[in-house]
Amino acid sequence: MSQTFKDSVIVTVRSRHNGKSKLRDVPGTSGLRWALHVYLFGLTGKSDHIAAYIQIVGGSVTVKGNLEVYDESFCHEIDDGQQRGCDDLLKNNGIPRYYDNSTFKCTATFEVKSRELPSIEVKNNKLEPVPLHELIYNSRSHRSDAKIVIDTTEIKIHRDFLSMISPVFNTIFGPETKESQIGIVKIADFSVATVQNALDYCYGVDTNVKNATEVIHMLRFYDKYDIQPLITKLEAWLKANMTVKNFAPIAAYAWRWLDSISVTFTTTDNVTSQVRDVPGAPGRKWWISVYPLGITDDKGYVDASVHVAGGGVTMNANIVLSNEFVNGILKGLCHEFKDGGAFKVTLCNNVFVMMAQFTLTVTCNATFHQMGANLVPLMVHEMFQESYQSDAAIAIGEDTIKVHRGFLSMVSPVFKAMFNPETQESQTGIVKITDFSVTTVKNALDYCYGVDVGKKTAVEVVDMLRFYDKYDLQSAIKKLEAWLKANLAVKNFAPIAAYAWQYSRESLQAECGRVFRANSTDLVVNPDFVNLDPVIVSGVLKACLISSEASIPETS
Repeated sequence: MSQTFKDSVIVTVRSRHNGKSKLRDVPGTSGLRWALHVYLFGLTGKSDHIAAYIQIVGGSVTVKGNLEVYDESFCHEIDDGQQRGCDDLLKNNGIPRYYDNSTFKCTATFEVKSRELPSIEVKNNKLEPVPLHELIYNSRSHRSDAKIVIDTTEIKIHRDFLSMISPVFNTIFGPETKESQIGIVKIADFSVATVQNALDYCYGVDTNVKNATEVIHMLRFYDKYDIQPLITKLEAWLKANMTVKNFAPIAAYAWRWLDSISVTFTTTDNVTSQVRDVPGAPGRKWWISVYPLGITDDKGYVDASVHVAGGGVTMNANIVLSNEFVNGILKGLCHEFKDGGAFKVTLCNNVFVMMAQFTLTVTCNATFHQMGANLVPLMVHEMFQESYQSDAAIAIGEDTIKVHRGFLSMVSPVFKAMFNPETQESQTGIVKITDFSVTTVKNALDYCYGVDVGKKTAVEVVDMLRFYDKYDLQSAIKKLEAWLKANLAVKNFAPIAAYAWQYSRESLQAECGRVFRANSTDLVVNPDFVNLDPVIVSGVLKACLISSEASIPETS
């Protein structure tokens, strides 16, 4: 006996480009999905006919397709992952006049043998690492706590996250700084696009950056703010994607030159360094000046200015104010000196300078520069530098797992409350967990940090979901519940159903009903299902009945 199910989809093609629909579930089945692909010049791209194909994922099935308007039908047995259809739907000599913004509607009938439904294999049981931006959801108060301002454009950020991955931002957001007090970091030496791309890449967003020039702009940002893991990643990208077309900017970046200047002062008098040659740039000179009481409009701060003469050059630099008592107040700059000039950097409040009776040193470490494939988004764990590995720990019995309180506070309002200044956890840096195993906590945290946790069973995923529910990590819950729906089968039905009814997940309950309807013969003799709580079994049967009423199959 077989069952048939119907579904329809519409694909729109534009400007000589092929079109395809998203993969969609085949109604009444578990794990079976399909999509329509339209090729304006055939599958090879050289045909004089338009072709239309149906792709199947999740199993093998017989498909009858009807392309409305064009009155073309076909019938094929399509295996998992394959696509078949009509090679000569109609002549394409009217392109682009007649097929620009044209729609192709396909109604498909799927014939599935009942005995084959339980045998659809679980193909998608690996948990893919989740990027940071998906863990931070817009509706919560911990969405951001600072912003970067470029001219009139504002970009929201999280100071704890940037402090974890960048020692420069860590210094910028120190307790006594102006930036920390007002929550604003002003950037004048990078474009909005560069800052947005650089930050998006930090947060794991797909930036769609494809050319070497954009990548080099991002590298200069990372160089200024000392985000070393990203520099390593992007320099590897430059090596892998170097061609004749982009050779010049990559070579210019590779042959940059380094130099350093230090000045020391013991009074509040202004001081200027010796003038030095810019390495690799004949005729160009550079030096620095330090103003312990600030330049005219910044009397409350220690200022430094970097000077270039003799021509244009681009400089990335870190300026450090230090002595035996002050451990490295650090600021960064990246500036294009088009025809020489000066660039001012405010270092710190000058109160302690006024009171100081000891020597201070300002050092400027400078990097000078003469004037494809997508970047794969970074995961959180790839950006942590060794010196910023952790500032808290989770204790499970005798085991401990190192964590970053700033990161967990960003993604979980529960952890955010735990790490408030007055709490015991904040003061000791230790969160004790007694209701989850070490394995569950490790899996859940690794997944948040973007670590590849590999293939997981439904039981392991449900344990992770219980952890996320307790600590209110909503984005991780959505990801893993989607995984449960995609991988629901006879062998893992019981733990998933138990989770769906214990936590009142209506969408997952409905999916359990559909899977039970397709696999009832096997499930009613499955010991795990039989031993479920009677309330859950009753709920599954009701969901099955609702599913049956919504899609009554034709029987042949």
